[in-house]
Amino acid sequence: MTGVLIQCRVSVEGTEIYSDLQTVQLNATESATVLFDSTLSYHIKSADALAEFICLYSQDEVRENDTLRVNFKFIESLGIDELFYGTVKVYPNPFYQSFGIVAEKPIDAARVYDINGKIVWENKHVRNNTLRVRLEQPAGPYILEIEQGALMRKFSLLKEQ
Repeated sequence: MTGVLIQCRVSVEGTEIYSDLQTVQLNATESATVLFDSTLSYHIKSADALAEFICLYSQDEVRENDTLRVNFKFIESLGIDELFYGTVKVYPNPFYQSFGIVAEKPIDAARVYDINGKIVWENKHVRNNTLRVRLEQPAGPYILEIEQGALMRKFSLLKEQ
């Protein structure tokens, strides 16, 4: 099967807030993992949401089995790491040349990875609650990794031109 399209749509209380389409190439006996954005947030503290995963394949002979629907609720809450290490804010995101990090607890180290997993910026000895990062790299997606004690946190970043 070539050119199988997998669509992910997320709607909150009837309004679509996310839509993405991925193309998958598969042989008959193969399986695949399709990744979509898992960092969605919503501005209301508690809201009913629906995620739909739809398989769009022109040669599909059975049309009734091509959609998976998952109902869930956006809930603003504290994760385990926030309870022990406090909050971390990264701003602005997207950014143009630099971004800031503010943490309740001290940051031990920070690094930025490009989409290939290569470290493009690193500070191994931060020992502070704030940090300003100037990233001399091309526009595109990056991953920020922050160490606080035994905890490693990761944040998606987008550098714009």
